[in-house]
Amino acid sequence: MSTATDPTEPVPAGCPRHGAIGPRAPEGLCPHCLLDLDLVTGDDDAPESLPVQFGPYELLARLGEGGMGVVYKARQVSVDRIVALKRIRDGELADAKARRRFYREARDAAKLDHARIVPLYDVGEHDGQPYFTMKYMPGGTLEEARARFTDPRRAATLIATLARAVHAGHRQHVIHRDLKPENIVFDDHGEPYITDFGIAKRLDHNTRTMTGTILGTVGYMAPEQTTRGHPLRDSATADIWSLGVILYELLAGRRPFDGPTLLDVMRRTHEEEPEPLERLRRDVSRELSTVCLTCLHKDPARRYISAEALADDLERYLRGKPIRVRRPSPGRRALAWCRRHPITAVLLGVAALVLVTLTLWSLAGTRAQEQARRAEVLAANRYAARAVAGTVLAQLGEYATSVAKEAQAPQLTTAMALHDGEALQGLCEGIRARQASLAYWFIIDAGGALQAYVPSEQSSKLSVTHFAFRDYFRGAMSLAADRPAYISRAFRSATDKRYKIAIAAPIRGADGRPLGLLAAEIATDRRLGALELSDDHRVAVLTVRRDRDSASEPLPEEHILWVHGGVEHGEGVVVESDALRRLTARRERAGDAGNDQLRLPPPDWVELDEAYRDPLDQRGIREAGGPWLVGVAAVGRTELAVMVQTRVEDATALVLTPLRVYAAWSVGGVLLLLASLFAALRGTRRRASA
Repeated sequence: MSTATDPTEPVPAGCPRHGAIGPRAPEGLCPHCLLDLDLVTGDDDAPESLPVQFGPYELLARLGEGGMGVVYKARQVSVDRIVALKRIRDGELADAKARRRFYREARDAAKLDHARIVPLYDVGEHDGQPYFTMKYMPGGTLEEARARFTDPRRAATLIATLARAVHAGHRQHVIHRDLKPENIVFDDHGEPYITDFGIAKRLDHNTRTMTGTILGTVGYMAPEQTTRGHPLRDSATADIWSLGVILYELLAGRRPFDGPTLLDVMRRTHEEEPEPLERLRRDVSRELSTVCLTCLHKDPARRYISAEALADDLERYLRGKPIRVRRPSPGRRALAWCRRHPITAVLLGVAALVLVTLTLWSLAGTRAQEQARRAEVLAANRYAARAVAGTVLAQLGEYATSVAKEAQAPQLTTAMALHDGEALQGLCEGIRARQASLAYWFIIDAGGALQAYVPSEQSSKLSVTHFAFRDYFRGAMSLAADRPAYISRAFRSATDKRYKIAIAAPIRGADGRPLGLLAAEIATDRRLGALELSDDHRVAVLTVRRDRDSASEPLPEEHILWVHGGVEHGEGVVVESDALRRLTARRERAGDAGNDQLRLPPPDWVELDEAYRDPLDQRGIREAGGPWLVGVAAVGRTELAVMVQTRVEDATALVLTPLRVYAAWSVGGVLLLLASLFAALRGTRRRASA
């Protein structure tokens, strides 16, 4: 027991039994004393003949033995009262200072007045042997009655009752310092009481009770009680820790920290965390486990502020109300572990810092490398788009020259001037025979009426025979005399409903005015004539703006896929691309270039798109999944454009360079470090539960 006015005890300079000790000997006791625990001497273990007179008392029966002496059932002769008498062993209070302290603390404990604290009746000395008496409790100790309190609610009720009693002592500036099941006793009605307030001060062979320098029982002592010079060594929070140990022991069947030797128990008390009770018993609630773990916090400031606060929370739990404390977060537990293992924590921290720094550097280098690769692919696609656009323009130029040459034939001009439909049909079939690369030909007069169509068997499928609203008609009829032909937008064919483009050349009369036009349809699948647009590394796509389907429809703004490896010919899948829209706007700002379509565009008529989505991606085609890196180039001054695209995933799929390998190793090292720290924390808990 301690009082608020007690002076701080000096640390002994050597072991009283073995002489000098090292500077790190725990609390002034040498290893021999801590390991063999054989500090009890004297003749108290000799057989006794009872009853026997002991001063004003008659010793009736030996009840037990503690660290300081032997407890007897005795009768106070003068008043014929049964009491419990504790006789202090010879040598326990050998020096005058120890005796003065014993009497002072005994007198202070005698002043305690609480229904659940066993009162001290008398303190005295007989034949030089100190003793004290207290109320006799016939119900035994909690150590003997532990099985009655394994139920969580009964255990919580018991600890709440004891906490109220402990708080009463704390209000009188008296702390117990040795709360344990042996110091919890019961009366003949089974009601609990606390005994031995402030008495135990040495180390007992059987109960492992420390006296002298270390006050308390290893296994129930708070960490600060075994820490030399700790400012809270003799504070009320030590009793709260002991109550937490008792609660844990009642519910788990063992103490939170145990081991084969006292040193091992003390080490675990300082370094390890207890296993949460809800993991050991499914019927223990998280709330009750949290109350217990709060009592067992290593930092006294993080425990309950008082034993009364502990009792209040236990009673809130018993009433089904929320408790006031909260369990520490994983971050706080990790911080506490670092404080208990500073050297290990510093080494882990330095290693983690090095690994994180190297990882960030590696990832930054990898990211920069990927960005450089994206820029390289975009530049290549820009160049490829211009190259493919030039090739397509040359192919279209050949087709335009062929159509223009056929349109200048004198027989065609004569038949058109005479409106000789039969002759025009024959001439059209002859043209098809000569121009095998272009399978569909037709002739339209100046009014937009169809005059001839080959192959002739398709003409019966025509649903429309007037085409003055078509883009190819308007373009060809307004074409300058020095231009060969007009390359139209994509229109929906009146025969098979597929989208096609037309290359149309005017049929001019003697005065140079157009009498009508000759046109060839180009229908494509995966190729533009003999031109293959794609290779194994990139996908080249040809797009074109769509023409109107009727005279009443406004001219559309959208583009459709005209040549694409995954699209059937003439399917007309709409393309959505910011780069394509920017390119179209640039071309429109340049003005009407319909009379000069086959001229190469300016070099800057190329746009880039880093997040293009292929239209076929919406159909769930895996090969079309994106995003894509795209270069878009205009095909001359026409409404066509070439898109050369590379999947971002393919473009940035770098070979495992040393930089990337190092990044992978760095990330793995960080993960391994974290896993090691987690395993260390888990191992600490497992050792605590062993």
